[in-house]
Amino acid sequence: MSRLKLLLRTLTHFRLANLALIAAVAISSAILTGALMVGDSVKLSLRDLTLHRLGPIDYSLAPGRFFPQDLATRIQSHPNFKEHFNQSIPGIYLRGGALNESTNSAAAGVQIAALAGNLVPIPDNRCILNKPLASLLGAAPRQTLILSLPSADDTPKDATLARRSRQDTLNNMQIQVEKNSTEDNFISLFSLAGSQRPTLNLWTNLRNLQQALDQPHRANLLLVSANKNTNHLQSLPTLNIILKDIAR
Repeated sequence: MSRLKLLLRTLTHFRLANLALIAAVAISSAILTGALMVGDSVKLSLRDLTLHRLGPIDYSLAPGRFFPQDLATRIQSHPNFKEHFNQSIPGIYLRGGALNESTNSAAAGVQIAALAGNLVPIPDNRCILNKPLASLLGAAPRQTLILSLPSADDTPKDATLARRSRQDTLNNMQIQVEKNSTEDNFISLFSLAGSQRPTLNLWTNLRNLQQALDQPHRANLLLVSANKNTNHLQSLPTLNIILKDIAR
């Protein structure tokens, strides 16, 4: 018997097992291919979401405490800044609550932010809401909101003599709605968190927010935008060197 006939008889005899093996390989290949495609799609979706959230911002400094606002100016005046970077923007970034006096609707976990300069210009005593927050509060232009802001006290809350009452840990700020942002842009999507969940964004005037927190000319957030053709692998060490030079 030739080898070819032996092979054909073997395949015929074990045809059910062979068909099952072929089906298993086909299904496994389809699953792996689909998983790779979905993984690439999710990766690209998360990348696009992150880029939309950060907008023109490439680096952020959020130490969790307040520092002098002029740090941004000192960074920009460093001799090595203009080579890799475009601008340095101070601001305030915190979480609080919001109450709409007109509808008596409230929201917690609101991301309250304010920036210096013209990146997100807000008039005095005004605010801009993104669509999820405006929908939750039922807010419309010219309506008044009451913001609950966390205290900016540097004393740890678990310290023996720390103040823990609501009056000592929260500040209230009355503000009027300027407009609701309905576009998927920097104002609506900005967040430094890695979550995919939509954020409740409220932007307000920096000077007003500093006054409400009793932190004049101070910030707890620093945003830096890089030049268009900057190599980020080179610019990040440069930024660290600039910060170390200023800290000396």
